[in-house]
Formats: sequence, structure tokens, C-alpha cells
Amino acid sequence: MRSGSVFVGRYRELTLLRKGLGQLAHGSPMITSVVGEAGIGKTALVSQAMDSAAGLGIRVARSSAVEGGGSPAYWLWKDVLRQLSIGDQIDFDGLDHADHLAPNGAADVPTDAATRPQREFQFYEGVTDRLRAHAHESPLLIVFEDLHWADDESLRLLSHFVHGLAGIEAAVGIGLIVTYRDRPGGGPDSFSSTILQMARAAGSENIQLGPFSKEESSE
Repeated sequence: MRSGSVFVGRYRELTLLRKGLGQLAHGSPMITSVVGEAGIGKTALVSQAMDSAAGLGIRVARSSAVEGGGSPAYWLWKDVLRQLSIGDQIDFDGLDHADHLAPNGAADVPTDAATRPQREFQFYEGVTDRLRAHAHESPLLIVFEDLHWADDESLRLLSHFVHGLAGIEAAVGIGLIVTYRDRPGGGPDSFSSTILQMARAAGSENIQLGPFSKEESSE
């Protein structure tokens, strides 16, 4: 938590995040979930991690899902890609008819003959390909907050992206930190599927935030 402008407590959790960021700075992927109820300190903890990332020369792009839903499709990704100045390279609105959705613009299946799942796969690969190219310039950390409110399209793309991190060359550092609240029953299928995909990813970390200890509360 913060006391004025000073962050106190959560030393174990912050140490774990900084360890992952150190590895990210040297080219290893990072996938971390920060989970806890509203007001428990997820944002404060992640903000400290973002400051640490900047100090390591890692570029950070952060986006938050809109409370209650209702956000445009792919909102989280549109926001992040805009911050990275590569949003204009990707036609989110043309998913149903664009012919440049595959990585590097080379579709294996003609768009007019492709099924919706094939077009989505090509599109997801195109987004991942551009982020991979961006990370060749410097390590990259993507932060998604309040994932429990994310639109289904953002979640499906995130599942694909997480799966693809395992195939990224060791010399390319792309990291991901997400925050969310535990949801009774796991939440909608798209949310549950994404969380499961992240949990299965090699080297992923799950940080559960509980109440502060007596020592932390007294600081």
C-alpha cells in the first residue's frame, strides 16, 4: 500500500515481480497474474513494478478494462498498441474482410475462403508478430488491469498471445502482468479460459494478495 507517496508492505510480492523483470530485461518472457479483491492493493503493487521496469530500460504499456463491460472489441489491445505507436499498423475493424491479417501480411489462406476462426488466427498472429518485432528494439512489458471486466475479443487475443510467448526466441523479451479479482465459479468461459491458459504457461507466476500482516499494517 501507499502511505502518502511512499509504498510500504508487499515486499515478498514486489521482490517476486522484480525478479521476473530482471529476467525480462535480459530477454526472457514473463507472465504474472496479480489477484485479489477490490482495494487490496493490486494497482499500487503493479505501479511499483512498472517503475522498476522503467529503471531497467523496459518499455511499459498499460491498459485497464472498463468497469461493467461495454467497451469496444479489443479495447485493451487497441489502447496498448496505440501507446506503442503501432496501432495504425493493425486493422481491427477489418477482421471480417481485410487481406493483411496474417504475420508480415502473408496469409496462408485467402481471406474470402477462410473461415472466421482461420481469419481470427491470422489476425492474432499478426498482432503477436508486430509486438515481437517491437520487442527486438527493447524489452517490452504489457500490463492489463481489471481483466475480470475485459471484453471477450481482448480475452481471446490474450489467450493466443500467451500461448505464443512460449515460442518467442530467448533473445526477445516480452512480459505480461495482469490484475483481476477472483470470480465465483470462474466467471464467463472466455475469462476462465484465458486464466487457465496463463496458468499453464511455462514459468508463469500467480501472486495472490491477501490482507496486510500486522508488521505491514504498522509501517
